[in-house]
Parts: sequence; C-alpha cells; structure tokens
Amino acid sequence: MNLRRILDLAEAKAKELNSKHIHVSHILFAIVAFESCHAVRLLKELGCDTEALQKKLGEVLSRMQESEGSSNASDTSEAKCTFRTCHVIGLATDEAVRERKGFVYSHHMLLGILAGGQGAAFDLLTESGISGALVRDKYAEFTAEPVENDLVPG
Repeated sequence: MNLRRILDLAEAKAKELNSKHIHVSHILFAIVAFESCHAVRLLKELGCDTEALQKKLGEVLSRMQESEGSSNASDTSEAKCTFRTCHVIGLATDEAVRERKGFVYSHHMLLGILAGGQGAAFDLLTESGISGALVRDKYAEFTAEPVENDLVPG
C-alpha cells in the first residue's frame, strides 16, 4: 500500500470522525486497517496484536475528536495534515529514499512514525514492543534474496 492510498484512508477516517485534521494516529489506523499490507505483516511477525492496536487507536481517535471538537459534518473540504503528520511523511520519504524505492509504502510510514519519536501512535507502537530497528530488520528478512548454496563437488 503506497502513501497516496494511506492518506486517502486516513482522510476518510478523519472525515468520518468530523475532524478537519489528519493526525499521525489516523495514518496508523489506516495502515492497520489494511491487513494485506507489508506494515501489518511486519507488525504481526513482530508479535503485535494488530486487532488490539486498532481498537486502542479507535479509542485515541475518539478522545482526539472530543478534544478537537466536531467540524461541520456536511463540510466536504479536505482534511489537512497536521505539522507532525507532515513531519512523519517526510521521515517516511527519507526511509524510502534510503531503500532506493520510488514510492513511500506502508512500512516506510511505520518507520516514519517510529522515527518521529512522539505522539499517541508512537506510544502505542512502542508499548507493543515495536521499534524502528525491529521493523527494519524484519523487513530485510522479508526482502532478502535467497542465497544459493556453494556446493563443492567431490
């Protein structure tokens, strides 16, 4: 799942909750909701209960909605990314560039959230035992080229 799809899902969740802003928690919620993406596979492989994570994210988003106040439900304007969300997208882009990828994918966003080092989404991931180093290492295992055995005849 690429960045555009993640942002579309995050914006839809924000609008569903009548929020004018896309928070990092909306981003993580969108990623976790898309069960077939690399990030969810990584989280599960690292022992994270993604269903429990999604439930906790729902609770966090509900609290954010209460503190933010509701916007006009009939408002059809785009939800805007917060400064922190833009920062996380920048960090995710840096990860994609480091991997020499042409797109920002879900695991890059996960790494961006973790590199951001703050906020509810970061806290929920770290409480689940997830770190950037673990995600990078597990992703490297997923993408490792099979090594051919060097068999010596004889």
